This record gives sequence, structure tokens and C-alpha cells, in this order.
Amino acid sequence: MELTLPTKVNVTHPIMLDTKILVVIGANGAGKSSFGRDLLERYAGQAKRISGIHALFISDDESKLSASNEFARLQSMIKERLFMPRISEYEKLILQLQSEEFEAAVNFKEACKTNNEVDPPITKIDIIQAIWEKMFPHNRLIRKSGFIELVSTGRDSNSYTAGRMSDSEKLVFYLIGAALCACPNALLVIEEPETLLHNSIKNQLWDEIEAIRPDCTFVYLTHDIDSPPPAPTANGSGFVLTTRIIPYGITS
Repeated sequence: MELTLPTKVNVTHPIMLDTKILVVIGANGAGKSSFGRDLLERYAGQAKRISGIHALFISDDESKLSASNEFARLQSMIKERLFMPRISEYEKLILQLQSEEFEAAVNFKEACKTNNEVDPPITKIDIIQAIWEKMFPHNRLIRKSGFIELVSTGRDSNSYTAGRMSDSEKLVFYLIGAALCACPNALLVIEEPETLLHNSIKNQLWDEIEAIRPDCTFVYLTHDIDSPPPAPTANGSGFVLTTRIIPYGITS
């Protein structure tokens, strides 16, 4: 994908980059988030922000309201708390995947009525499960009940629902699912891709995610200078560019 990047300090002409993977490295407060917001605004409709750490907490959309319209803000808060309980991005993803899983099951059932040789569909949860279990080889994700309940089962056979997974287990599930649910040829802006991930799985996880979304462009915003950037795409169609951020601009 050809990207138009935020302009460097004291440079007026746009910076063009044709790549599938861009790694942006910078210290805290150096401007990585501003860099990411610029891309999200520049490619609105095609770009998607993926922030694992924010996905585990209740999302806050109140900032979208005008600060001068306090009455509308108050109305929204009352409506939200009375009629629409706020949920995290992780929980929204679970609901979306469950809905798609149910729809796929119904379609498969209807198809089997006329053709009993139809193969079961491979759903997003199937793909997430396969990758998730690679990251946590001693655990299993099991779907059961009418709502496709997600449980993790360890060696001691004790199981627990998706809501009771550890933050790392939830995070891995969310990162895979968020990438899968992105639109075709999306620009994925990923904030702090190493957060809550052990060194033994973080690069493997992103390799797996990149492999299932070869149509997407990945922009990683990180402060982890010791972490090697993701490998170039297997088909050679992209390359890795590591960029250091400085306040109010970028310098390669």
C-alpha cells in the first residue's frame, strides 16, 4: 500500500512510502500516537486502530460530543447508563463473533437440507482458536451452549468463561479477532503491539496475524526498541521500515 506519512520537521513536501509493514519506534511522549491519529484521519474508512490494552477496558465515546453542548452530553450519558450498558471493545468483538458464528451455523444447517455433502464452514472463531491455541499450547478454547460460550481449559480440566480469561489471554484473542474483522485491504494502526505479551510469543503472534491478513497494511507504533521488527512479508511485496519519532515530527 502506498502511504502518505506525516510530514517531517521543516519539510513541506509529502513523504510517500510503498510498504506492507511500517514499524514506528519512539519514546513515551515522542509523538507516536499523533502519528497514528494522522494516518487514521488521512485514511478514514480504510484505517482501523487496534490497541490491545485499551480494548480490555470500557470504551469512552463521550469525547465525540461537543464540549459546549453540555445538555446533549448529559442526555447521552443518561441514555447510555440506563439503556445501553457500556462494554469494552473485547466484549463487543465477542458478541460480533458469536453473531457471525450463529449465522454460519444456520446457513450450514439450511444448506445440508438439500446437500448432505456440504463441508462445515470455517468461521472467524475457528481461525482465532487455531492461532490462540498455538500461543497457549496447554490451554484449549471450547465452544458450547446456545451462545457459543468460550471457555479456556487447562491441564487441570478446570474451565472458565471468556470473561474470566487472564488479560494476556483476552489480549491475544482480541488482537487476532480485531485483525480478522477489519475491512478488506485495511490499514491497521497497532498501538504498542508488545503490551502484555511475553517475549516468547509476541513475534510469533504477529507473524500469524500478518499471515491471515495478507491484504492489509500493518503500522506498528511501539517504544520497544529492543524488540526486532516483524519480518518482511513472505511474498516479498513489502518491506520493514523502522522509524524513530521525535516531538512534532519524524526523522528516519
